[in-house]
Amino acid sequence: MFPYEVKMAAIKQWLGGVSISSIMSQYGIRGSATLYEWVRLFNSSGAKALQGNLKSPRTYHPYSFKIEVIKWRLTNHASLTATAKHFNLRTPNLVWEWERALREGRLKPSKGRPPKLTKTNNHEDDELQKLKDENEILKLRNAYLEKLHALAQKKRKSQTKKKPK
Repeated sequence: MFPYEVKMAAIKQWLGGVSISSIMSQYGIRGSATLYEWVRLFNSSGAKALQGNLKSPRTYHPYSFKIEVIKWRLTNHASLTATAKHFNLRTPNLVWEWERALREGRLKPSKGRPPKLTKTNNHEDDELQKLKDENEILKLRNAYLEKLHALAQKKRKSQTKKKPK
């Protein structure tokens, strides 16, 4: 919607200390989120990222990548924002959606074309790999639920300590 030149001028003004409201009124930007998104793109990927349309086509992330992202977040106790930044994802909400899908049992490998069978890749190997994948999913779900339970317990303890007697 906005040309590259306008985006760059707005970012330069914002980085120069001009108030966000005056930049928005000067360029006809309706919401501050738009400017913040431009700044985020500029900081993460440079000016080149601002040349394309703000609404890029959906990126396909394979199942294994989603599991890797969730596992990294749980292992490192990282925030959604830090995880998205670490894996260069467009929004932290994407990580949250994947975690929710995993918790609800909706995150599954895509049903693409099955791999070609070779002499070493027999039915038992496929079955074993399926079980390994399922085991990994269950471990991740368990870790996620344990973390959620621990946070709930911590919240309950803090609420009971604050009640006056």
